[in-house]
Amino acid sequence: MSTSENNSPRPKQVHYLKSWPTYYEEVLAGNKPYEIRKADRDFAPGDDVVLSEWSPNIAHVVPRGYTGREVRGTILRVTNPADLKICAPGALRAGYVILGMRWELP
Repeated sequence: MSTSENNSPRPKQVHYLKSWPTYYEEVLAGNKPYEIRKADRDFAPGDDVVLSEWSPNIAHVVPRGYTGREVRGTILRVTNPADLKICAPGALRAGYVILGMRWELP
């Protein structure tokens, strides 16, 4: 790889995530400017998130349990367990991250 390739910015990604109705409503109400998620993706500040409401109670009625409601947001910060080591050790399980979000609320 050339130097210019090494210094090029990471392309912005869009992450599609599902949310149970209780938590989805908290996002819509403006009470949940964060997501706690398994660190199974390359989450980074500046990436977009599409949060889809998903209900296990309707999974047999609606295709795959999705209600059709979505909200979009941008990741402002990614906090991992090592970031909390000094101030709150053990507050976040290994393999999880906290995403600080700015939601585009209706």
